[in-house]
Amino acid sequence: MSKKIKPLFGWNCRGLEVCKFLSCETNNLSVYRKFCSFLNVFSYKLPNGAMIKEQNNINCHPELNFNNFTLASFNTSKFPAFTLAEVLITIAVIGVIAAITIPVVMPVIQERVDSHRHSNIVYKVTQATNLMKSLGMLGKFSNTDEFVDVLEKYLKISKRCDSEHLVDCWPTEKVIGSDGNEYNVKDAKTRGDLGFKNDKSNPNVGIVLTDGAAIIITYSADNEGLDPTDATIASAKELPVGTGTKEFLEFTTNSTAGLAFVVDVNGAKKPNSETINERIHDIRNLNGATFSKKCGGIEIGDTCYTPIDSYSALDCSKKGVVNNDYSTGTLNKPENATYCGSASFYANDMWAGAKKACENIGAQLPDKSQLISICKSHKNSLNITSDYYWSSSVSNHTGAHNVYFASCTSPYPYSRLSSHKVLCVKS
Repeated sequence: MSKKIKPLFGWNCRGLEVCKFLSCETNNLSVYRKFCSFLNVFSYKLPNGAMIKEQNNINCHPELNFNNFTLASFNTSKFPAFTLAEVLITIAVIGVIAAITIPVVMPVIQERVDSHRHSNIVYKVTQATNLMKSLGMLGKFSNTDEFVDVLEKYLKISKRCDSEHLVDCWPTEKVIGSDGNEYNVKDAKTRGDLGFKNDKSNPNVGIVLTDGAAIIITYSADNEGLDPTDATIASAKELPVGTGTKEFLEFTTNSTAGLAFVVDVNGAKKPNSETINERIHDIRNLNGATFSKKCGGIEIGDTCYTPIDSYSALDCSKKGVVNNDYSTGTLNKPENATYCGSASFYANDMWAGAKKACENIGAQLPDKSQLISICKSHKNSLNITSDYYWSSSVSNHTGAHNVYFASCTSPYPYSRLSSHKVLCVKS
């Protein structure tokens, strides 16, 4: 009678899900057994070559039951396996591939993450200013402090810093500007220090949102604000998301027209830099704010190109117009004469507002031919592949020329009430 052998781990033959080739010696009978659970078939090969097959029956030959096998009963030479050398070579190959691909892939992933975070931060601020507008709270503010006093009622802010303590609301003491130079955050005290022309009397404010986003805000005292009945005009933004690709992301509305800020989208992590050599890094902005003394947008050659994300209309209406000749009469707001031109009459002139937005950062709205040339030469570098952009060229008192960046053409003049996008140029 065969000697009972202790079961191997108490496994049940029917529980296996792969084929096994096993060998054992019992009662001097050498057998080989194959078990395929998905067929539920057992095959035994005896020394004389005879084959025994059993379907759904493991009790016919109990001495061959899998539960009778011990670890020693396995003949490991029957199982194919990797050698140690093969395993080590495989690991080495994987390591080489990782070393080559990770440095290439990670900047692409980081650029996508940064752009989505940039969009998310601006959108949160915009939601707050939209709410201010709807409640009649987005009027004229004499300085940035007054604006933030109202903003913090509608935006979740965990920390606020005055212009003398901006570093306390920023992750690093120094940043790299778009000109490649290093700047002290503490020196960005006024609106003029963030690139806005002739405005050194309006102190900036630092804030930290509850999600950790660090922002330095400035607000224009010239902005007239919006009434609850004014239209809210949304604007998406084309941002880089890696490997030369761009994506339109939800961005802002005209409720942020008087607002500008710089934001570090990844905290203290390097490079802590604005856009350099056409590469957008982790310090982003709204409406052209910049630490740099030279360019708040993208510098190509000796020219700075700055997209304006939101802007407001100007009152170019007139009184005393004679026989519908709009070159006659006087502006109701003479201070807007530089932007309205001599033959204007709209009370909500968006084209004039676009000119002023460029003037505020010491730049100009390019004329039609210049804008077409910019489109043909630089639209990919500027992350602009579509949309209509204002030019400074007018057709008459009601219309001005624009350029469609998808085709780099200027099909026809548009009403100066249109909310086209703005690209400012500074040489």
